[in-house]
Amino acid sequence: MLVSEIFIALLDFGQSAATTIGILAFFALLSLPFFLLAVWATPGDRTVELGAALVVTAIVGAVLSLAVVIMLSDPQFRQFMPDDRPMPEFHFTPLLALVNLALIGGTGWLLTRRGQQPAR
Repeated sequence: MLVSEIFIALLDFGQSAATTIGILAFFALLSLPFFLLAVWATPGDRTVELGAALVVTAIVGAVLSLAVVIMLSDPQFRQFMPDDRPMPEFHFTPLLALVNLALIGGTGWLLTRRGQQPAR
């Protein structure tokens, strides 16, 4: 779910900023129970495990987003679209996607680092 949220942050279909933030918050909240369940069920250091899961999520989301940008930027891709349906109008919002990616990946990295620090 959170990988989809990273991908959705990349696309702008002409909606307002409040709508975009609402959609991103919805997907983040939708993925929250799954992360909490995984944290609860893990036998190891829960902070490190959650951080690692967030870092992996950020990496997979970045690769997916990059693949979609490459695919949709290719002019030859339009030939694979059905003739009776036009290509939807959208724009890429790389700044929002990068901020979102940094927030998720950075949070994961900080949680991983925090869990690896020795107790004082």
